[in-house]
Amino acid sequence: MENINPEKIETNEIGQISLKINYVGETLLKSAAQWGQFIAVINFISIGFLAVVSILMIFLSSTLQEYQDFGEYPIAIIGVAYLVMSIIYFFPTYFLSRACSRAKDAILKRDENILAKAFESLKNLSLFTGVMIILSLLFIVFMIVIMVFFIGTLAAFM
Repeated sequence: MENINPEKIETNEIGQISLKINYVGETLLKSAAQWGQFIAVINFISIGFLAVVSILMIFLSSTLQEYQDFGEYPIAIIGVAYLVMSIIYFFPTYFLSRACSRAKDAILKRDENILAKAFESLKNLSLFTGVMIILSLLFIVFMIVIMVFFIGTLAAFM
């Protein structure tokens, strides 16, 4: 581990440790922000399309049921599930868009405070994604437990 000399650490006017980004880091951050913004725009378009389709499925479900049998699940329930998915997917896309636009703005204005806000939005994106992964894993474990219970119950009756 590298020994740090406290006299060589640069601090800003309020005594916080200052972090500088060199030209390569700035270029990479700008490129990542541009690609991230592109991804966010494509995601917003996809979310909008999914939301419109889900709303159409909800409102046209009775008409669609007359022409096509969709099995045991009414099409309105599938539409509601798609709408919930589009709402959930909106938040990480919003955090990504906000982080990227703030990063580009921070580079353009050379403002450390805006860059800190960009990293805060990136943290929110990571936090939301992490929580969703944990919830998904818990749901999978729960479903496995339910399946094992029902398989055991069915085996007992055979």
